[in-house]
Amino acid sequence: MNVDHLIPILYAEDFGRSVDYFTQKLGFEKLWDWGDPPGFGAVRRDKVEIFVCQGGQGAPGTWLSVFVEDVDALYEEFSKNGATILQPPQNEPWGMREMQVQTPDRHVLRFGRGLPTAPERIIERRDVPVRLETRLASVLEELASKSGRSVGALLEDVVLHSFESPAVAAFDSRDHALIEELKKKHGVDYDTHASYGFVEKKDG
Repeated sequence: MNVDHLIPILYAEDFGRSVDYFTQKLGFEKLWDWGDPPGFGAVRRDKVEIFVCQGGQGAPGTWLSVFVEDVDALYEEFSKNGATILQPPQNEPWGMREMQVQTPDRHVLRFGRGLPTAPERIIERRDVPVRLETRLASVLEELASKSGRSVGALLEDVVLHSFESPAVAAFDSRDHALIEELKKKHGVDYDTHASYGFVEKKDG
């Protein structure tokens, strides 16, 4: 005998409000409902199905872990839809990139995907004195923060990717879209080779 699949049942104070949130904010579809007026039903997105029960079968504040293909793209979708994001996507020490979304009944859905694994390497790190153009520094700091990395980890990625010949980009399409936003936000109005003409402002 095989155990086929599992469907969580989430408590709802208001069935209609809960179903509307799943369908309008999180991209689920309503499968069916039961009762007059309805107080029990199901929503589904791709392979994930959830039962919703008004006034019973659980309590507010249940946590669910939902595995997805692209958590960053989902974050962009949920943000545009006005979902309640408790935590944007970030890399977690247990090998997942996750975000946290809250429902009107305080349930928390952890949407995430596994991170690529690499052999463990015992390393040493050292501080490197760095001075950067102010606007570039702002882009670097915010890009690192929004991608769940430290500035040092981001720079390590850039240097490691430059070892390939020809060099391999350290950023994907979502990173590049974010970089374009940050360039506009921080007023970066020069091109790739601008550093050849950088002359540092002298005090006084």
